Amino acid sequence: GARRVEADAVFSNALIDAYVRCGRVDKASQTLGELLRMPHGQRPNARGFNAVIKGLARAGNVSSAVALARDMARLGVETTSVTDATLAHAMAVAGKPRLAERLLLSRNWT
Repeated sequence: GARRVEADAVFSNALIDAYVRCGRVDKASQTLGELLRMPHGQRPNARGFNAVIKGLARAGNVSSAVALARDMARLGVETTSVTDATLAHAMAVAGKPRLAERLLLSRNWT
């Protein structure tokens, strides 16, 4: 049978990032979700969340990217400047420059 690999932060983040780089945001999101559901072990960190947020933003799915950033904060994973910059860029590209500016000035994604 298949061997299960114990997920650690480095492995999980690398896998999520690889999926995003290959355009498989669906698989990256699935992997992040699986990590969130694990009863024990490594929890996703900001790098894993940011990779999925970046993939969603690149795909033009700004609302899902913002929703994931909100989930990240709600789960106690501290958002970073990478989170903010990724969301601001996605908002600007989506034709929402005022929302991007507000985000960068206040770190408010609503």
